[in-house]
Amino acid sequence: MDIRWTQSTGGVPRPEEVERWGREFQLFQYQPPESHSSSEARRRGWGFHPSCTPPVDCYEYVAAHLKRLCKVRLDDPFRPDAKYTLLAALTTYFAWLRTVPGTTWLLALYGIRMLPPHPGMIYIYEGERLIEPQFGLRIYEIDPSHQTAKSPDEFYGPGFMTKMNKFLASVRGPAPHDCAYPPDGMWKWVGCYLRNWLHEKDPDRDWPTTKPDRISGHMWAKGVLRPGSETQYMWSILGQTEVYRDIRIYRIQRPAYELRRIGNVDQKVPPDNPGVLWVPRKSVAAVPLDDYDKHHNVPAQSVEARYRCTSCGDLRCCTSSVSKDQRLCMNCKGTQLETDERESLTWCQYRECRNCPEHLRDFEDYINLVSRLNSSSERVRRAY
Repeated sequence: MDIRWTQSTGGVPRPEEVERWGREFQLFQYQPPESHSSSEARRRGWGFHPSCTPPVDCYEYVAAHLKRLCKVRLDDPFRPDAKYTLLAALTTYFAWLRTVPGTTWLLALYGIRMLPPHPGMIYIYEGERLIEPQFGLRIYEIDPSHQTAKSPDEFYGPGFMTKMNKFLASVRGPAPHDCAYPPDGMWKWVGCYLRNWLHEKDPDRDWPTTKPDRISGHMWAKGVLRPGSETQYMWSILGQTEVYRDIRIYRIQRPAYELRRIGNVDQKVPPDNPGVLWVPRKSVAAVPLDDYDKHHNVPAQSVEARYRCTSCGDLRCCTSSVSKDQRLCMNCKGTQLETDERESLTWCQYRECRNCPEHLRDFEDYINLVSRLNSSSERVRRAY
């Protein structure tokens, strides 16, 4: 990794270097949107929101390990370019954690998956059907044995660093020159030590300096508030897992959303003060749609027409229309019509589907099935 240092016995960086990299980092200082500005950039705003600033304890942790790697003293300062590179990568990661891909990775570190409600199921709590817009429902599956040990680039694979560079450029302020990107090696290295810091539950309070109140990454993640809120946590599920200690936890919100007029268009936005209830697995009943319809006296021929898969012939709650004369269950749709990730098969992993003969026990089963199907389709393609 090409990182240079100002050694205690070495030369001091030139004033123009300090000024150049200082100006570069200023381009990421937060500029809130100005709706009435004549400048398009100012109307949009730029920079990292202050909430994305890396915690001091994390920065010290990552910086100290980088200095150890480079075999320099902890009190040796970074050169301006090295400090910019480290801060740019780390701050981008902390902004990325607040996105859906970032949250997905962070929760996976603790063995947590956030699932949407299964499209073939009705969820009922205390006799009420949990359906939008009256209710919003989130499902969390918790399995510590499935904690990922992968860094972000390992978790998301090829192309991840390109996406991070685009993310960094998207928040940069207007400038006549191109964005200075951290090298791929720095993205990977910082991602690895961010993972290590977030995994840590008992911080070393004597290294890199003695600090009795040093916090761990896990403590930080539990305490992050949503922007603009003083009561709602960004990742509330981390605290709830310590309360319920269940394999599944439901988050019920009332209402699911509010409609607001924005730019002459009605848009769904999160409610300002929603009612939120956390409940364990046994408090919510998941009822297959076909059973629900039968219970509510929907005619048998209508149930047959709606839920009978025209391919496998089974009556399945996950059956949907794919053409005028064809209705397929998720398994048939994923295996016969889809390619690459075969997204319909992800629904077959749900706990609700464990009595289905096509149930996939876990993510590894899903990956193995998708790989086998894609290999078979590739062999067929080459044959023709």
